[in-house]
Amino acid sequence: MSNCATPYPAGLGACKAFLSKVDGIAITPKGTTFTDATFILNTTWKTAVSSSTPANRTTELLEFIATENTSEAVSITTTNLGKKVVESKPTPSLTGYLNGSLCDYQTILAYEGQKVDIVLFLQDGKQMGTRTGYSTIKGFRATIAVNPSIPVDESSKSFPVYIFFEDQKEFESIALVKPTYNFRSLLDYVPVGVNLVALSTLSASTGVITLGVYKRGTNTGLTGLILADITVLESNATAPVATTIVVEVGQGVYTVTINESIGATPGALEAGEWALLQVAKIVTADVTYLSNTLLVTAE
Repeated sequence: MSNCATPYPAGLGACKAFLSKVDGIAITPKGTTFTDATFILNTTWKTAVSSSTPANRTTELLEFIATENTSEAVSITTTNLGKKVVESKPTPSLTGYLNGSLCDYQTILAYEGQKVDIVLFLQDGKQMGTRTGYSTIKGFRATIAVNPSIPVDESSKSFPVYIFFEDQKEFESIALVKPTYNFRSLLDYVPVGVNLVALSTLSASTGVITLGVYKRGTNTGLTGLILADITVLESNATAPVATTIVVEVGQGVYTVTINESIGATPGALEAGEWALLQVAKIVTADVTYLSNTLLVTAE
């Protein structure tokens, strides 16, 4: 039940502008905020999507080919006196159908169970967040689920992304803006996806592993990677842990040496220690190709 307050007439605008459908979303880390100015800067999104610095590369853009509002109806109860009252307002939910491939769809599994903030991009060029204070905007708090399953008759709905928002109140303080760019132009910043796979075990004696790097959805190898392009994001070995040698074998195959205690007494990871790897091909200050993460354990 809402708190009672004194209602005051507020008039109606002369402009009738209905909300357009959702075209895509930006998945940002929980707690990410923007100012009014940064929320509508394309450089804000470019940095968050394709920065060469992993710590700054925080945001995933997903384009939907179709969407459905799956929010439940307002819960209305009829009392024993025949009066109708609103018992609750359910939190909104949305199903978006990814405009991509099975490989892209599988990478979204990493977001399951994580609380994130989601900015909505609408078909008419507007983008939507929630206002949290004076000149402060964030995405709507939500969790995400995906369901790799049997293909359906309508191929455009092959890859559903289920979005469950957590706070209906956030939709009562909407920040709806129309920047000079559109969602399609932001998608130009998204790195080309590549698949990173292990072609051998990580040797606990030498620190060497053979990796395959292929353009996503194809068997075409990504060539020309250098040491800076294959990085260790996390590890339980003695820090700092990094790739120290990268040798291109050909057709997307690389032998990579991973060492711990860089700068002290470097050596191979010990049996049972692991490293989380990612390929990010850097051109100037931007990433042009970006892989899934790959966990490898020394044996």
